[in-house]
Amino acid sequence: MDDSKLFELIEKLPHIPKCQVQHLVIGLVIREKEGGSTDFDQYNVLMADDFNDPMKEFHDYMYTISVDFVNKIEKLPISKQKIIEKMVDEMLTLPESQTI
Repeated sequence: MDDSKLFELIEKLPHIPKCQVQHLVIGLVIREKEGGSTDFDQYNVLMADDFNDPMKEFHDYMYTISVDFVNKIEKLPISKQKIIEKMVDEMLTLPESQTI
């Protein structure tokens, strides 16, 4: 498939799948740059000022949990975050009939 056809198909995608394509391409470019490629040096705008921005931008298609809840958890000390993570891990091992 030539590039123009690929770009045409991407343009026809709804917003969320188009964001997924964008996220995939950015991830691949970052991996290439980390591997020593200089082909993408002119594209320094790929990284957001806030490292968490890209994850929050793609939140709608990646998660079913609210961004507000995630932000609250991120404000907790790491020790408290680990407690929440342990609780979630335990809940994930329970049969569905025993979960809330």
